[in-house]
Amino acid sequence: MRRLLVAAIAALLALAGVAAASPDGAATVDDTAHRIGPVERPVLLVSDSAWLGIKTYGAIDAVQGFEHMFDLGSCRRRVVNSCRNYDGHVPNTMYEEIAWRGGTFDTLVVATGYNDSDRRFTAEVDTVVTLARANGYRRVVWLTLRSNVAYVSQGNDGFAASFERANQALADIVAAGTYPELVIADWAGYAEHQHAWF
Repeated sequence: MRRLLVAAIAALLALAGVAAASPDGAATVDDTAHRIGPVERPVLLVSDSAWLGIKTYGAIDAVQGFEHMFDLGSCRRRVVNSCRNYDGHVPNTMYEEIAWRGGTFDTLVVATGYNDSDRRFTAEVDTVVTLARANGYRRVVWLTLRSNVAYVSQGNDGFAASFERANQALADIVAAGTYPELVIADWAGYAEHQHAWF
């Protein structure tokens, strides 16, 4: 399992890590991102339990080649209050973490969303990118969400549909060109058929 997770992380970094995407703003399996120069300051990756799980399985050391910090929190949400996790802790939201860390970082990697609804997604992207700009980030790399999942929450039409809508909204936002520093790392597309990774 550790070897598979290392391969998954290495693939993700080839797609997103400290890079600018193809001209249309999206790094995909077939069209990877291209490095746009040296990273002047560290990279901040903010995640929910997805990357915390990678750390738990001992594969987080696969991330190499640039200075970085991981901010990993089970049950973390993007902007609205985070949920209570397995040990009763409520982590800061991604927004709170970015605000608290100030202008220390060059690149923000957004790896949250599995605890969020898609209802306010577009507004939350605006909120996060605006804060990143205010703190001097040169780029924001946003990971798409794996949508080939079967779990549902009470009163929800299923996370798969919610994640698909969020991914489409992200593609639309990037295509509109409002945020030239915002690029997509298509984790959903890359990992879709890699069932052994999960």
